[in-house]
Amino acid sequence: MNTGLRPLIFIPRYWPHMGGAEIHTRRLVQELRTHCLPAIACIGTEQDGDIDRVYATGQTTSYVESETSITQLRADGPGRVCLTALSAVWKTGRLARGAYRKLAAHQLAAQLKTIAKNHDLVHAVYNGFTAGAEAASRLGIPFVWTPLVHAEHPAGTAWSSPQFLRLYQRADALIAMTEFERGWLIEHGAAQDCVHV
Repeated sequence: MNTGLRPLIFIPRYWPHMGGAEIHTRRLVQELRTHCLPAIACIGTEQDGDIDRVYATGQTTSYVESETSITQLRADGPGRVCLTALSAVWKTGRLARGAYRKLAAHQLAAQLKTIAKNHDLVHAVYNGFTAGAEAASRLGIPFVWTPLVHAEHPAGTAWSSPQFLRLYQRADALIAMTEFERGWLIEHGAAQDCVHV
């Protein structure tokens, strides 16, 4: 049964890259294909190093796997040079990280907007590329986010950072893996009726 719904799923790395988020998302896509027509937008699919460097280099490519369109996005235009330079030093300073994230989110938003024209919603699955989730949340279509919370990080960092808190509030729906995670998201500013296990 095809409902006609066309979700665009953004995940920084997708199959065959091996990790919990990647396997979860691949299984989600397999299940969704029985009901609708999902597509994937990602940065990488291999064990290809730092995801920020991967986005700043290489070429955008698209292919189809098991009836699912997969687009690997890369920086382009004048911003590519800046992102390449920033990606080499972004771990060394807060200013470089902030500049990289803002420029990458701006570039990704433009790229995702082009892809999302034929989609009804965007569902971001987080695994280490905050700029992607930020870009996905600004497309003007319903935004679903599976942040895959790691609650053990110190307060004010990682999943409880200001960027994430804004994304929890911006999401039309948040997907939690457990009731504990659902409660944690609500404690950190997510609307109770928007968080689903």
